[in-house]
Amino acid sequence: MKWQLFIALMVFLVLAACNKDEYVLMWTELDSPSNSRLADVTFTDELNGYAVGGTRWQHGELLQTADGGATWTLDTILNNNLNEILIQDGNIMIAGYQGFLLQYDANLMARNVIQMSEKVELHSIAYDSQNNFVAIGGGSFDIGVIYHFNSLNTQPDTSFIDFPHEIQDVCYLTPNEVVAVGYGAVFKSYDGGRTWEAKPIQGEFFLTVNFPSPSIGYAAGFTGTIIKTTDGGESWEKLRNGNRLTTKRHVFRDILFTSNDKGYLIGDEGVFWITEDGGDSWKTVDLPDTRLNAIFYNSDYDTGYIVGDEGRIFKFEDE
Repeated sequence: MKWQLFIALMVFLVLAACNKDEYVLMWTELDSPSNSRLADVTFTDELNGYAVGGTRWQHGELLQTADGGATWTLDTILNNNLNEILIQDGNIMIAGYQGFLLQYDANLMARNVIQMSEKVELHSIAYDSQNNFVAIGGGSFDIGVIYHFNSLNTQPDTSFIDFPHEIQDVCYLTPNEVVAVGYGAVFKSYDGGRTWEAKPIQGEFFLTVNFPSPSIGYAAGFTGTIIKTTDGGESWEKLRNGNRLTTKRHVFRDILFTSNDKGYLIGDEGVFWITEDGGDSWKTVDLPDTRLNAIFYNSDYDTGYIVGDEGRIFKFEDE
């Protein structure tokens, strides 16, 4: 009898933890020329945008739109998937599999391809200036790499190729402060990404990190844990513990905050959550049951985009 009561209590707590209020916004699925996994999306203004993805060991894909996502063109690049695109100061950088870093000019006419010494997957890029940016990656959970660059179109000036943690995402807080997250670890740099220090937070394979301001940041990961810092990544608190028995497991793949309090979180099985109170509570948006990989939001136009597997692209409006 006691065991039956215990099981009933656990079921009740799990169901209660799953219930979330619905957030109402307008969204639509856009026509896409791709059937591959799209890994990242970004826009330079209201109309011009880019998405990258592809299929491992087959080809990378670069999608472009000049009409706010109504139509897209597709170009295949290299022979492996692309993971992230970053556009800053008129420079376009794309990170991909086997340690490839692609750099274009603003018109996508001049391309430079750099391959890192360690041919592992590059997951993310973070940029402060042409003389200060990093690329990170790894594989097999316990292989991590971080490269710092002091100029475009060159090999890195500083390389860390023996991290015991796969690194998944990276974010500049200031020109000197950088935070990187990955398998069971959070790291911080105080010199722009040239050296790194581990921070006391564990228990999750962190896939994404975002700082809306130099002091406040958020990270989330593979089992559904969400953490927050209010001191620039020195210490972290758990807003949601994905390893707790009574908490429903979710795979969170990208987190984006447009202010210290307003943020978006996406992941597997169509997970699309929104918070307006700094992560204390979350509301859900009902999207199709598919893996969602990256989110972009342009606050100037109150418009956002989400990309996922099977070439799926979603557009939403939110004030």
